[in-house]
Amino acid sequence: PILKYSFDPHWWYAMPIATPIIEHIENTNSKIEDIIKGCIQLCETLEFLHSKGVYHRDIKPENIYFLNGRYTFGDFGLVDYPDKSTNFTEKSYQIGAKFTRAPEMERQPDNADGKKADVYSLAKTLWMLLTKDVFGFEGRYDFLDEKHSLTNFKLLREEYLVEIHELLKDSTQNIPDDRPI
Repeated sequence: PILKYSFDPHWWYAMPIATPIIEHIENTNSKIEDIIKGCIQLCETLEFLHSKGVYHRDIKPENIYFLNGRYTFGDFGLVDYPDKSTNFTEKSYQIGAKFTRAPEMERQPDNADGKKADVYSLAKTLWMLLTKDVFGFEGRYDFLDEKHSLTNFKLLREEYLVEIHELLKDSTQNIPDDRPI
């Protein structure tokens, strides 16, 4: 929320200070259930934004915060708005963070479906939050690949993860139309 603002003589606004999500997870020793619930909150936010034709396009752990008991997005600098006249991002290639960027955002971001790219990026971010590995994994999630299967992480070994495995696999498909929305 914006707490204060002014347009005269200079434009400025003040917002509350939120906790970076990685810091929150570490400081509270968040359990897998807490992280999943937080990501569900992010999904609800994305659902609302997407219903308005707004696509974040830069989802990564560094752009997620904890404020007032909720996970929340920050840094809307790469957002794609329905009214292109208010789009602050110049046309370019490789929009988004390297470790969470959907493949189509590397090749033709101006023609990519922002909704499906956000799904991909949020799935990669979920994996990063669960594993506490900020470098992510390459390509599509495969629970049989011991390099990035959640079951190969000590803290997650004893967890029931079947649905999470399926969600990550489906959401990180290379073909955007194969991803859930």
